[in-house]
Amino acid sequence: MKKILIFNDYYYPSKNCGGPITSIENIVNSCFEEFEFYIVCYNHDFNDNTAFSFNTNQWYQVGNAKVMYVENGYLDFSISKMKNLLLSLKPNLIWYSGVLTPNNKIVSLICSRKLKIPILFSPRGEVSADRVKLKAYKKVPYLNVLKYFKIYKGCYFHATSDDEFDGIKKYFSPDDKHVFKIPNIAINIQQELSKNKKNKDELKIIFFSRIHEIKNLLFAINCIAKCKKRITYDIYGPIESKDYWDKCKKIMETLPQNIKVEYKGMIDHSEMAKVIQSYDCFLFPTINENYGHVIAETLANHRPVIISKGTTPWDDLDNKAGFVIDLSDQEEFTKRVDYLASLDNEEYDEIIIATKKYFSNKILENGAIEGHKKMLRDIIKNYEME
Repeated sequence: MKKILIFNDYYYPSKNCGGPITSIENIVNSCFEEFEFYIVCYNHDFNDNTAFSFNTNQWYQVGNAKVMYVENGYLDFSISKMKNLLLSLKPNLIWYSGVLTPNNKIVSLICSRKLKIPILFSPRGEVSADRVKLKAYKKVPYLNVLKYFKIYKGCYFHATSDDEFDGIKKYFSPDDKHVFKIPNIAINIQQELSKNKKNKDELKIIFFSRIHEIKNLLFAINCIAKCKKRITYDIYGPIESKDYWDKCKKIMETLPQNIKVEYKGMIDHSEMAKVIQSYDCFLFPTINENYGHVIAETLANHRPVIISKGTTPWDDLDNKAGFVIDLSDQEEFTKRVDYLASLDNEEYDEIIIATKKYFSNKILENGAIEGHKKMLRDIIKNYEME
């Protein structure tokens, strides 16, 4: 089997990092029968320097992949260490999540060219227009330097959406045969673990994501603050921006009696399905998502979502598995939350059935699994022929 070496800053048992880890796990679980996956990541979680219980620089079986945990900076700008790793593993392809940080990417580029190993970059949203606008004063000059000096010349790129494809073409100008547009692999639909009774005029809502401005939690709290029905909104996820969380807490202290908002901490990966299925829906007016694994995770667990229009690739679920609303219309978010709350158990079950149907069809339609397999095959084959 061909070997795929993946570099990502974090991997399981990390709890504080979401999307890229989920993307990698879904790829591994869908393609491990054809490819061997090796993952190199830090030996601690995001925003937490407490070391995991693994020995560093050793391979461990984690699910369907082998994972090596390294200390911060271990491979950064060290040609000798990177070369030794590549010579010992002999991968057929090197795959990076993200394009912005140089640390171990530069030495990989140097070593891979000498050893004739192709490199694939998945930006994970970093070059999408909306994301580049955030701290553009840092990102744009850096991306322009990469483009001007052709740092990533000859590399391959994986886009999951049209705006990401456009960003890759704009900042890296790869040959057409060096860029692939394939949607993310979604989590498989989950077993129904519990069937909760939905009470009329009540709604239990979950939020699970990083607590950061881009996830728009403050907007969500302001929306439900105006609801007329009895609403419970439980928040899970790492507090990445303390200043932003302080703003959220101030609003939480002023909510009316019919609205209850609480922070619940983190969700263990093994408990994800059980927790999601204990709620009625997911409210997530995010400003931008490359994919939105938390949306897919909710839909896979048969729960409808209320999300922002034009900020995720899930706009087509409107009135099929929840609602998609423009961020300029805060009042509409409030109305839709109250609408779901007004449903009795029988009416709510119809939405559950529609959500299952939508997500099952979505998985069948996008061809993501075969697309990823073909991309990996083609890169390895084409590089060997070049």
